[in-house]
Amino acid sequence: MSRIDEARKRLARAVARLEQARHAQTDRLAEMKEALNVEPGAGPDAGDIGDLIRALEEAQRENAALVAERDAVADQVDAILGNVRRAAGINDNERAGSGP
Repeated sequence: MSRIDEARKRLARAVARLEQARHAQTDRLAEMKEALNVEPGAGPDAGDIGDLIRALEEAQRENAALVAERDAVADQVDAILGNVRRAAGINDNERAGSGP
């Protein structure tokens, strides 16, 4: 298996993990929104609010981790494309159409 094929598989797995995490986070946010929907005049108690704050902070940390992973995957893609271009003898100027 070529390095490009291996890189494609790694990237596909990373994208699948990101997509799965995004779906999980969407579900968690829906649960949080539902928890906020209370009857008029029957506001949440301090414990509910504290739980919600902790859940939102955790979701924020998870989101930051997802962004970092997405950026790492983008960096890997850039590196692979750079290697492929160099192997093909294509430099950035030729690719941009401005000549060698």
